[in-house]
Amino acid sequence: GETWLVGHGVPFEFDGVTLGAVPLLPALGAIAIVAARVRAATAHRVSILDLGVLLALTLLIPLTLSGIALFMVSDASAVYPVSSPPAALALLLPPALHFIGFCFGLRTVLWRALAKRGGVPEVLIDAALTALNAIRNLALAGGVVALVVLALHYQRVGDLVAAYPNLGAAGGLWLTLLCLLYLPNAAVTSMAVLLGGSFDYAGVSTSLFASGNVALPPLPLLAAVPESVPAWAPVCMLIPAGVILASLWKVRPTLAQAGATGVWGGVIGLVLGVLTSGEAGAYGTVGPTAWKLGVLLLGWLAVLSLLVWAVAVFRSAKQDD
Repeated sequence: GETWLVGHGVPFEFDGVTLGAVPLLPALGAIAIVAARVRAATAHRVSILDLGVLLALTLLIPLTLSGIALFMVSDASAVYPVSSPPAALALLLPPALHFIGFCFGLRTVLWRALAKRGGVPEVLIDAALTALNAIRNLALAGGVVALVVLALHYQRVGDLVAAYPNLGAAGGLWLTLLCLLYLPNAAVTSMAVLLGGSFDYAGVSTSLFASGNVALPPLPLLAAVPESVPAWAPVCMLIPAGVILASLWKVRPTLAQAGATGVWGGVIGLVLGVLTSGEAGAYGTVGPTAWKLGVLLLGWLAVLSLLVWAVAVFRSAKQDD
């Protein structure tokens, strides 16, 4: 039951310690599996009724399994030192992730057809695809930066591993697996920092402008969090600027699409922030602040989309002259 819930981003409590900042990789895996099955089920011609039935199954199956898992954990709490997570979160978060998988599973042509049928401007579909593409590239860039910083701090990695004197081969394997499960969290957090946000933990923040001074948990992946920030660190914001401009340049968004892309970026950033942050025992809330990440992505994507649009208009006007 805990595996199902934690694998879908639901926080869990063991022996009075709450872990809400759970690994993001299992949740991404669940989204990918649902998206693959939906794409296979809609490979041929489908009707609105077919999509409705598929959506109902996509939501009802995880809702049912989450109810069973919640009952199992609640029943086990009488024997084991575990506590049931908030019922609303446990019942709603897994179906929400499966719904995201359903959305990713539908092909663009289906979304355009649904938008046309519902009277929704097609520019919203184009803007959503543009925002998703840009944020995917930003997350990949964030992951690369996190791994590079981790490699530069290899001595701290050794110090953190040394905090487990009786680790052994099996323990080392599990510790490595745990770091791999948290890699998407590190990529999103690194993206938030590069955009001008921060990584918050134990009441302090680490950003491109300042660094916290609180000891971190002995997880080797956290060696990427610097003890101090050099004065030139804000220059790193050129990385997301270049990634976003490269993602937008071939799209050449219109004015309406530029604004819609920013809004979609804000929504996606808010979702990513919620999934990658949470309580971690005595360290309090750990991860990027969800609303800040949403605002940052909204601002960056909207401003740079408008910049690309303005450059395209200027070049077009110049060619006409």
